[in-house]
Order: sequence, then C-alpha cells, then structure tokens
Amino acid sequence: MLFDRYHADLLIDPKRYRYGGPMWLARMASAAMPQPDMVFYLDAPTEILLERKQEIDRESMEQLRKDYLELCSRDDSITILDATQPLDEVTHIILGKIKPLLSK
Repeated sequence: MLFDRYHADLLIDPKRYRYGGPMWLARMASAAMPQPDMVFYLDAPTEILLERKQEIDRESMEQLRKDYLELCSRDDSITILDATQPLDEVTHIILGKIKPLLSK
C-alpha cells in the first residue's frame, strides 16, 4: 500500500489536521498503529518549498522542515530524498528501494 501521508504527520503538524488534543495521546495512538515499512521524506530548501506551498509563512515552513528532519533522524525506516532533483531521478531512487521489499 502506498500513501502520501501517515500518522506521524499529526505529531509534526497537528494544526493541519485540526488536532487540538494532548500530544501525549497522539504519540500513544501513533505508536499503537501499524508502522510503515518504508517512508520517503522529500526535502528541499525552504525557498523552494515556499514556492510550492504559498499558504504557509516562512517561519512556520522552517519549523516544519526542522521537525520533519528531526523525525527522520530518529527513524531508520525514513529515507530523506532531495526533492530538487529531477522527477526521474527521485523516482529511480524510490523504485530502487521499494523493489527489494516487494520481492519478499
């Protein structure tokens, strides 16, 4: 199964999901959910991200990016990819990582 988001997004950006509950509950729920085998985080410099997502201010974008990179550093299942690369290159990298998993 492929998804463009997963439950850890709530831990990074509760505002997006309109979550106003306690973060300890969100962390507990996330830990209890099935974890993905593989996650890809498409990263780019703040300036490029702001061009793509104009509804968010620079400070918020920088904080979100920092928080996502911190999450990536704590989870070996997350691969950080440079989203400034051509789409073909990013796709090639992702497919190269997914194929061995699919052959299991």
